[in-house]
Amino acid sequence: MQKLIATAAAVAMLASAAPAFAATVSNNNWASVTNTTSASASSGSNVSTGSNGGSGFFGGNGGNTSVTTGDTEADAASLNVVNSNASSVSGVSSSHHSSSSVSNSNGAHLTDTTTASASSGSNVATGSNGGGFGGGNGGSTTVKTGAAFGQSGSINVVNTNLTRVSGGHSH
Repeated sequence: MQKLIATAAAVAMLASAAPAFAATVSNNNWASVTNTTSASASSGSNVSTGSNGGSGFFGGNGGNTSVTTGDTEADAASLNVVNSNASSVSGVSSSHHSSSSVSNSNGAHLTDTTTASASSGSNVATGSNGGGFGGGNGGSTTVKTGAAFGQSGSINVVNTNLTRVSGGHSH
């Protein structure tokens, strides 16, 4: 009977003791990213040709020519978030046998090309001709181009690991 009472007491003591705690977190990542982003805008390569005035003594004047373009804008952007890990281990206590192990292994090959171009050039306006032998005058030629805006940007966030280890309640 005493043996039974001693065994029951030992079991009760062990049952009331906090169990050992062990946590293992392992993150293994590898990524290969090739990213090409581009934008272009153009209001150029416009052509306006003049006219010819009539020939002879009372020949007419050549007409006026003009090229007018508006603004151009090209925007290119890229965002790459590669190999991000968030780990949380809770219940770790210094008063009991507990341990935590966090292992993060990340690798990445990232090629990112981002370009933007804008153009309002290569516009041509050719003048007009006056008529021959006492004919009129040639016309005027005008080229007006708008502004050209180009911008590009890249944001790359690679191999980010956040680990939180928090304690449990100590008895």
